[in-house]
Amino acid sequence: MRDLATEVGIKAPALYNHFRSKEEIFIEAISITLEDFHSAVTRRDDPKLSGIERLENMVSRHVIYQIDHARIAKANDRLIESSAMDRLSHEQREAIRSMLRKYLDTMTDICAQVVRDAGREPKDVRLVALAIGSMCDKVLSWYRPNGKYPKQKIAAHFCRLAKSMLEAE
Repeated sequence: MRDLATEVGIKAPALYNHFRSKEEIFIEAISITLEDFHSAVTRRDDPKLSGIERLENMVSRHVIYQIDHARIAKANDRLIESSAMDRLSHEQREAIRSMLRKYLDTMTDICAQVVRDAGREPKDVRLVALAIGSMCDKVLSWYRPNGKYPKQKIAAHFCRLAKSMLEAE
């Protein structure tokens, strides 16, 4: 709490003038971050495009968002994966899971469209959507800003990988 208060330029007890509990701060931090992610990545999906175009756009936006917002994305991932989630009420956990499902539902819809556009019956697309999302999220585990691969090249490669997962190449 002290670190958080220092970061925003106030004393730790003053945080409770704005939030009733640590859990409320926790939920607000996750909510703000996920809302920003959805604004930049999920809500920009255009269902009028072909499945491949939607897939390429979504994967590219996801990878580039992760890289451009690495500090926030890493912190949010740690919060969501932390034991602090266990201290939340069922309703609070469900609210966070609902925000996480927005991306997954959109990616699942995109994957199903890619498969249908290829003339096949969508099967196991939820599993592929999970794999694509995980792949995009984990780019931060190895990406280095001064490394060999620029973010656009990584995004393009991840698009090829996502298409191959759907046998769309």
